[in-house]
Amino acid sequence: MGGLFSIYGAGKTFECATDMEPWFNQKLRIVGTGDVTGCFDELVMCHMNLSLRNFLLEKAGRLWILDWAWAGFFPPTFEIASLSHKRADHPDFGLAQDLLRELGKSSADEELLSLLLVE
Repeated sequence: MGGLFSIYGAGKTFECATDMEPWFNQKLRIVGTGDVTGCFDELVMCHMNLSLRNFLLEKAGRLWILDWAWAGFFPPTFEIASLSHKRADHPDFGLAQDLLRELGKSSADEELLSLLLVE
């Protein structure tokens, strides 16, 4: 579930990265663009919903990240895509831009992002 899937989710659990590629390729065929075969080579824990409301700083100084409903093991570019999707008028746009600067992007990210962020 989450921003890259829809409110209905994928309708299945992916066992590995190569299980996810056909699902995304089918989604991309619907909008008439791209192919992600071979792009999901590394999986990392992604939150997929980083926003100010999901951070809690306790009095002792520890920072907690809340609301892991959309989290999972995804290609690192997925976290970048979820942050890149925030529009300039969104209340968390500044946070997203700061996090994107910290995460950095590679040229491989740019190609995958162009496919993931198709509207």
